[in-house]
Amino acid sequence: MRIASIGDLHLASNPRQDKHWGAEDALLELLSHLTASHETIVLLGDVYQADFGPRVGGDPDLIAGIEHRYRRAFDLIRSGPFIQIPGNHDQVAEGRLGLARQVRVEREGWRILFEHGHRFDRSVAGLCPDLMMWTMGRLRQLGFRRFCDFFESSVLEPLHALVLGDALERGAAGLVREEGWDVVVMGHTHRTMCVPMSGNRGIYVNAGACTARHPRFLSIDTEAATVVVRELTGPGDGVILGGCASRPAPGVPTEWRMVSG
Repeated sequence: MRIASIGDLHLASNPRQDKHWGAEDALLELLSHLTASHETIVLLGDVYQADFGPRVGGDPDLIAGIEHRYRRAFDLIRSGPFIQIPGNHDQVAEGRLGLARQVRVEREGWRILFEHGHRFDRSVAGLCPDLMMWTMGRLRQLGFRRFCDFFESSVLEPLHALVLGDALERGAAGLVREEGWDVVVMGHTHRTMCVPMSGNRGIYVNAGACTARHPRFLSIDTEAATVVVRELTGPGDGVILGGCASRPAPGVPTEWRMVSG
């Protein structure tokens, strides 16, 4: 079974607020490629930038506008082999769309867990993060997109990374150790990563943020026993990014080894 995953698209109905940084055609090309090459695709949260609304906090009414702007992409998502879960920027989609918080897959002896990962990040709880996102959304709407891009990349993201530390890796290690998952897939951090853990019994993998500039995706093949993060760069499956992994076939003692492009 081939399973793909993408996340952290941060789509918005207003082009000034959109953080996918590209036209719908680029997203549609990626989704079409994944649909043709994988049996299941998991949308790993923060698909919508649902906290850039007129009031502080998530706004479920923004979802319809985002889906209208990306109508062809969401037509494919609704009719294709996609499973969607919420993230911290679109938690309101859980209630509006009836989404589960996790996806659990067991095939060919593999146990794979998908979740956004923000439950391990204490810094996104409370009013302050919601107020900051509302402020960024207002500034973007007023035409200060370049300033917001610079401020977020130079200040907010490094500060968040410092505060977050390795919280998601530690959370994934606990899931591998306590629940016996072979692969734990998360998003949220926007950092590409593939890390063996817990005595090499499982891995934590993160494909990073999927944008039009960097259409990154995770590809898991349970029959070939591979877990690979790729970036679509043209025809074919794209280039393999560093920090990926594979393991022997099921039944053989797990021994993850690193794979590079």
